[in-house]
Amino acid sequence: MNRPERKFALISGSSAGVGQAVARSLAGRGYDLGLGGRDVVRLARLRAELERLQPEGRFLAVPFDIRRTEEIEAAVTECRNTFPRLDLLVCCAGIGVMDFLDRLDPSSGIAAQIETNLTGTILLVRAVLP
Repeated sequence: MNRPERKFALISGSSAGVGQAVARSLAGRGYDLGLGGRDVVRLARLRAELERLQPEGRFLAVPFDIRRTEEIEAAVTECRNTFPRLDLLVCCAGIGVMDFLDRLDPSSGIAAQIETNLTGTILLVRAVLP
C-alpha cells in the first residue's frame, strides 16, 4: 500500500512549552516530525503521545542542545537520513532570564540567553540549508 506523501517539520524546543504545542498542532495537520530538544525523557513522552494520537505519522526524537553545533548537525543528519526532505523548520528553543537589567550577570544570564535564543537559532537554520 502506498503511503501518501507527508510533509516533514523539524521543531527545536519541542520538549516543552510553545515547541510542544506546535508539535501537537503540526502532527494533527498530518506532518511527520523531528522533535528536537534537550530533555530526552520529555521528547520520548511527546513522541509516544503523538504516535498514539496520529498512528499514521512518523515521529523522530532527535535530542540536541541548540547551543552545540555538533549536536545540531548530528540531529539534522539523522532527520535527513530518515525523511526525504525538510518542508518546515520551527525554532522554538529559547530561554528567558528574568531579572532587572542592572542585576543580570553579563557572563551568565545575558550570554546564555543570547547563545540560546539568537546564536543557536542561527546555527540551526544554517545546518538545515541545502
